[in-house]
Amino acid sequence: KHHNTMMFLKNKLSIVLVTSPAPINPSIDLVKTVLSSADKFLHGISTCPVIIVADGYKIADTNRTKKGFITEEYQTKYENFCTNLQTYYSDSRYKIHRCSSHQGFAFAAKEGLELCTTDYALILQHDRNFRVPFPHLKSLINSMENHSFMRYIGFP
Repeated sequence: KHHNTMMFLKNKLSIVLVTSPAPINPSIDLVKTVLSSADKFLHGISTCPVIIVADGYKIADTNRTKKGFITEEYQTKYENFCTNLQTYYSDSRYKIHRCSSHQGFAFAAKEGLELCTTDYALILQHDRNFRVPFPHLKSLINSMENHSFMRYIGFP
């Protein structure tokens, strides 16, 4: 049953994880934690394609990361972070996409969605991980396919 769910989801669902400059950079631990929690708790997604979208930034005198402004020191850490992502996630399951400028979460997610080759996408933030099992993704996708009014499902 688990193998059937994995094959079904692999062909139907992409994972889009959006990341941006953070104090933890150049460490990729936030991203690793979120993706490993998804693989652990969302049954069947461990073979789904993953698109990691790294938001862009603008150089400023002070860090205002929510607005996309980072200092040159943060820039160095973030560039190293992006290199670390490329190195760690070099498997064909993963694609790293760099936004050419600051987009913010929604528009960065949109860039990731445009790269999806599946009908459905699971959008993740780099600092929000799963903590409990959720074995119902296949049935959610089946419901969405059978009820066209269902366009979006959010997780708390």
